[in-house]
Amino acid sequence: MTTTIKRPTVASVQAGLNDLTRQVQANQATQQEHITGLETRLDQFDRRERDNQEKLRTEFGEYRASVDKKNTILTERVDEIGKVIDTSVGEIKRTVGALQESLDAKLSPATPPAPIQVFPSPGSLWTAFTKSGWYPWTRIVFWAAAGVLAWHYLLVPVLLRSVTPSFLPNIVRPNMDASTPFGAASLEVSREPFRSDTASRKAFGTIFARLDVLVRGKQLVDFEGYYNEFRREMAGTLHGKTYDDWCGVWNRLAIVCHRYGNGANNLQEFHANLMAAARAVAAPENVAAPENAAGTKMYRQGLSGSLGDPAATAAYPTSGNQPQPFSSYPSTITNR
Repeated sequence: MTTTIKRPTVASVQAGLNDLTRQVQANQATQQEHITGLETRLDQFDRRERDNQEKLRTEFGEYRASVDKKNTILTERVDEIGKVIDTSVGEIKRTVGALQESLDAKLSPATPPAPIQVFPSPGSLWTAFTKSGWYPWTRIVFWAAAGVLAWHYLLVPVLLRSVTPSFLPNIVRPNMDASTPFGAASLEVSREPFRSDTASRKAFGTIFARLDVLVRGKQLVDFEGYYNEFRREMAGTLHGKTYDDWCGVWNRLAIVCHRYGNGANNLQEFHANLMAAARAVAAPENVAAPENAAGTKMYRQGLSGSLGDPAATAAYPTSGNQPQPFSSYPSTITNR
């Protein structure tokens, strides 16, 4: 089978070429229209830009003219104010000069002008103060303050070393440290009825003087024996409500003495604390140990025989309503 190829004719080729020519011309016309439109827009933009620039130049010129005008007005006002100031200063100088000339004319040429003292001297101030009405009251207040300070810081410490502190009123006695035996005892006996009960206070001083003999003589070596001996001494000295009141005082003091220093572990230290408390309650001479060696020996022998003797213990009166001083040892005392 044979395939036949149809060849193009000159007329068909010419027709195709004409079509292409028309398409190219149409594209060129379209592009020309686009180019013309762009040029038109660019011309419009140029005109707007020129208009904006011209408007900005006009506004800037107007603003600058306004600023120059305001600056001119302000400069004129400043110049006017300066002229007024210069005029005023000139008038003031002329007035001061005239006053100075008048003063110089009134003063004698032979008399030099007295110097003006700006700050008065201390001597003149003191002289003026002594002549014023405040000086007597100030002197009274000064000496009263000096007397109070001397009483609190000089005389009171001396009295505390020589006189029982509870004899001094609360208003003039310095503050006591309630955590020390001396301070706690001073606070206890500063209240009634203990402050006025001089007989019981003296009795307590005597009791501790006797306990001091036993502690120094190694006849009391433990806390329980010390408390029992003190209870017997109290029961034989005080009775009734007096016994109840003073038992409360010495139970509180025993707690302080037990906590202070090494009183919880050392009987000697505990006894020393109680002795310090006793000196705050009774006169120091009532707390001192007996000086008579024979009497001390006899008293030691008498007490040593009664330390463990039930009959001697029963000889002391103990009523049902009388608390046992330090009888809660060791539960109360060891509550630190």
